[in-house]
Amino acid sequence: MQLSVDDDAWARRLVQLHSSGLPRGSGDHDERDAYLLFLNADRSLPLGATIVRVRPEDIVAHQAMHLRSVLWLVEKMKTYNPVTELVMGVRFPSGDILCYVLRRR
Repeated sequence: MQLSVDDDAWARRLVQLHSSGLPRGSGDHDERDAYLLFLNADRSLPLGATIVRVRPEDIVAHQAMHLRSVLWLVEKMKTYNPVTELVMGVRFPSGDILCYVLRRR
């Protein structure tokens, strides 16, 4: 299933709602991790959903690297500033990941 503009808007809202649980303050220069929410097969967010911290090598090893959205996440993980920013995203059942760069507070 292809992602739509509605998926992007919904994923942004999920990230906004759940980003308060992310670590804030100054980050580690070497930490290039992303934080993901995983959706159920019906594209709903589980009630007890937790934010999962993933390393770049985990993305490469366990995600569908042929998908443009996953390649985009890997690229963001290489280029964002881990001292002042975080990467958070939503993983859809299709394997697609919509991710966003957030400012650390």
